[in-house]
Amino acid sequence: MVAIAFVSTYLFIYRPFEPDTRLLGKPSIAVLPFTNKRNGAEKEYFVDGLTDDVTTDISKVPGLFVIAHNTMDYYKGIEVDIFEVAEEVGVRYVMVGSVERVDNKVRINAQLIDATTGGYEWAERYDGTLDDLLDMRDKISHKIVTSLSVKLTGRDIVETNVSEAYDAFLRAWDYYRLRTPAGYVKAIPYLENAIELDPDYGRAHATLASIYSDIYIFGWADSAGVSYEDALNRVNRHLGEAMRNPTPLAHQTAAKQHEIFQRFDEAIAEAETAIDLNPNDPNGYETMGSLLVNLNRADEGIELIEKAMRLDPQSDYLFALGSAQFHMERYAEAAETFLRATRRNPRYEWSYLMLAASYGHLGRVQEAKPIFDKFNTMYHDPTDQQRSFTLADLGFWDTKNEANQQRAREGLQKIGVPAGLTKRPANLEFIDLVTVSAGTFDVKGAIEIDAIEAKSLHDRGVVFLDSRGKDLYWRGHIPGATNLFFHQVWDSLSKLVDINSEIVFYCVDPKCHLAAHSSAQALTLGYTKVYYFAGGFSAWEHSGYPVEGS
Repeated sequence: MVAIAFVSTYLFIYRPFEPDTRLLGKPSIAVLPFTNKRNGAEKEYFVDGLTDDVTTDISKVPGLFVIAHNTMDYYKGIEVDIFEVAEEVGVRYVMVGSVERVDNKVRINAQLIDATTGGYEWAERYDGTLDDLLDMRDKISHKIVTSLSVKLTGRDIVETNVSEAYDAFLRAWDYYRLRTPAGYVKAIPYLENAIELDPDYGRAHATLASIYSDIYIFGWADSAGVSYEDALNRVNRHLGEAMRNPTPLAHQTAAKQHEIFQRFDEAIAEAETAIDLNPNDPNGYETMGSLLVNLNRADEGIELIEKAMRLDPQSDYLFALGSAQFHMERYAEAAETFLRATRRNPRYEWSYLMLAASYGHLGRVQEAKPIFDKFNTMYHDPTDQQRSFTLADLGFWDTKNEANQQRAREGLQKIGVPAGLTKRPANLEFIDLVTVSAGTFDVKGAIEIDAIEAKSLHDRGVVFLDSRGKDLYWRGHIPGATNLFFHQVWDSLSKLVDINSEIVFYCVDPKCHLAAHSSAQALTLGYTKVYYFAGGFSAWEHSGYPVEGS
């Protein structure tokens, strides 16, 4: 006899199946979106956020395969057959639940179903207040873990004990998951509110760091209403706070920042830490996989990217997959993947560029040209000027291996992309002058000074250059210092000071890279009397020296 029942809005028909053979011997689970019972549309963020957090909690467990929440969102709001869901995502266990919130009171119903037998592993109800919510969430997670006979590692995600801060975070997370400029703009004020309520809320700081990192990397400064220097400065500030209570997202963001500035060993270490903290987070594998592709280790990288896509089949990792295929010279596969990427996320301009390069290698020049034209309508150079892309711009890619650049260059050459003129160091050679140790920076060729030496140089009238963003500069700076963000050094330094002059670069503190890289650029340009004030503005202010600005 076939048993039929309803669990929330999910259709439950006893129809056992065999789970994905790749998961035999390994507990596997998918968490369907919790249903919103009598909460109203305005509380949807709360229910979605709780589903995400329960998924995140159980995904930390070694030996447990957990489908990412992004993929399970596909089933939100529709009547589904639980067994079909289990087959589609390849898991044995499916969790369903509902959330009812009335004012400050919360009721959570949750059930865990074995899709191979149709039996309930358990069914529980949790009642409490918003202040009890985090404890309720922990009880659900631990119950699932116990039912599947696995143990927690003891390294739980650091949360907040301030219920209002958690509520603000959930509102922000609803927008953050959109991964669009408009979504980020809406998420930022909620995250700032969460931090105002709990300044030590590491997860909120990590999310803000990730947002500003994407704004900087993807060229969304205009859409977000910030400058690129301010975006990068906020990445550093929030990432520093996030690392006090680190989450996988904090380490993923740190890895991407290290990769931008070609600190590849540090990037790999951060990506490894992110994976270790949560072995079921697909973003960790995508971060590491993309990094390995960048290092011309595409054969290793593609395995991690495919693992990320297995954990999150509905993910937007197509650009990463296409890049791996492209650098393995599998151009036909890459072209198909990049084409899918442009349809999945039409706002990401780099998919169009790499699709055009793939077509170039395949000799499909006429198909490539309109694709490249589309890319040019979206492309902004590092100074935020909209202009046509040239082959010289490939010199700014954050890749360690010239072979990767050369493959892209050859493909674009075949479709007629112009060579262009290099106005900046073609291989960003100044970066090689900067090394990092224990989170602080050394600059080969620059004279590192402390606060006392900086004060002496200042009293002699030496030129001081503030490498921070404009917002911090106007809040307070060393008297007489000129604000020159490190992106502006290459084009603007000679307009401010003669090449034979003494110059001092400073930033926030020793962990801020901006002054180090500004000093390195000055040395590359031929300046020989370059001082690197590593302690920066914080050391100056701590010494009691005068400060200018409001």
